[in-house]
Amino acid sequence: MSGWFFKPHASEKNIVKRTYIELANFIDSIGTDKENEFQHRVMATLKEAEQTLVSGYIPWRTTDFYHHLYVLYNYSNKIFLHVVEHFIDKPKIPTELGDSLRTIARILDLKSIHDAAAIQLPQPNDMDEKTALLYMEITEAKNSLLKSSHEIKEQVQIKSPSVKRVILGEFDKNSIIFINSLRFGAFTILAAIIAYEFHFARSFWIPLSCVAVMSGATAVATFHRAIQRSFGTIFGIIIASLILALHPSGYTIALLIFLLTFITELFIVKNYGLAALFFTPNSLIMAEVASVDHYSFSYFASARIVDVAIGVVIGLIGVWFVGRKSASSKLPHLTSKTIRSQAQVFYALFSNETYSKSNKFNKMKTNINNLKTVYDTAVGEIPKDKSALKYYWPIIYTIQELEFLLDKCSRLKKRPLLDDETLAKYLLIFESIANASEHRSHTCAKEIPKMEGYPRIKDTIEGLQKSILSKSD
Repeated sequence: MSGWFFKPHASEKNIVKRTYIELANFIDSIGTDKENEFQHRVMATLKEAEQTLVSGYIPWRTTDFYHHLYVLYNYSNKIFLHVVEHFIDKPKIPTELGDSLRTIARILDLKSIHDAAAIQLPQPNDMDEKTALLYMEITEAKNSLLKSSHEIKEQVQIKSPSVKRVILGEFDKNSIIFINSLRFGAFTILAAIIAYEFHFARSFWIPLSCVAVMSGATAVATFHRAIQRSFGTIFGIIIASLILALHPSGYTIALLIFLLTFITELFIVKNYGLAALFFTPNSLIMAEVASVDHYSFSYFASARIVDVAIGVVIGLIGVWFVGRKSASSKLPHLTSKTIRSQAQVFYALFSNETYSKSNKFNKMKTNINNLKTVYDTAVGEIPKDKSALKYYWPIIYTIQELEFLLDKCSRLKKRPLLDDETLAKYLLIFESIANASEHRSHTCAKEIPKMEGYPRIKDTIEGLQKSILSKSD
């Protein structure tokens, strides 16, 4: 964290730099069998870049460099959209375009971005109209680094989700986070009641162990955490016994607690079992040295083993009886609900209605986040519904791609307006897709109307229809 004082925007710079490198790799992959893979990587990187830039935004402390990075990120979106609309499934495009994007990435490493004025972008020798427009977008992206503070600030519009939207999204009745929270709270209360009613020594270790086990993201993860906590406790007690055999006192104990806590925080995100080797002796050392009744180490060690074992068992029971199938059972309804919310966003973008579109987008993004969480949770269920996972994976992937395209399209000032008949056809297609995905039933394929200027959105909706029909047959 100390790097923030010397390079406060290092994270933002690195993700924008990586975005342009991934864009270059994607352009180079066009016409090859790795085209889809690199397209997915660019989409993931663009989303990560948006999250990093928004989270790094501080209204009362902005710099010109941050503004340049944000504008450069906006250009990366425009470049990506131009490529997917005009060059997907086409022969290879000039390699100079990819080299130009890598040049922009290298410019960000210069001590002063104003030195970019002396750097020329590689230019293709032969360009058709679409390639020339793409090269102009890349050139404008590079030239944006040379704009003045006033010019660049006018192009920055930070859109961060409100606290209200985030909270209301998590309280959605179909949110797996909301369901897990209720389960989490109920079994933690049960563990606390058992611990205190039966007067276990150090009874708070029981609900603590229950919480630690149930904190796993999936059912499989909870079993992993149960095993890790159990073995970590056993070996941690051995470590604690070796430390206490030396009879530490005073500042030595303070130093030991500091070191054990530091090591715990270092490992707990990556490996819970390894962290348990250090927070267990930490807890036992603090329990013994703070005891006014001077209990023996064996008293605390046995209490630790018993309490952890009971807490682990309660946590596993909670996962097994309440949450083992809750995610997969919600996939059909949540998938159809997400598709319907995308239909509302589609209508808001391409109709002549003037109402605010932000609520429609917020609803769509909340549904997609819930859908991804539910699917990831379903992957870790015991037993897992393999047929459901196989059925919904390509659908969810296409839904995410459509959400990405609609989101980027919303940032453009000029969009074509579709007539009522075309809009009605699209809404009917969305509804038939939603029904088929919810009931996993067959539906007749419908012709997708053309969209001038946005063929990729039309192709993605067609791909969504095909993926559901192929799985429903």
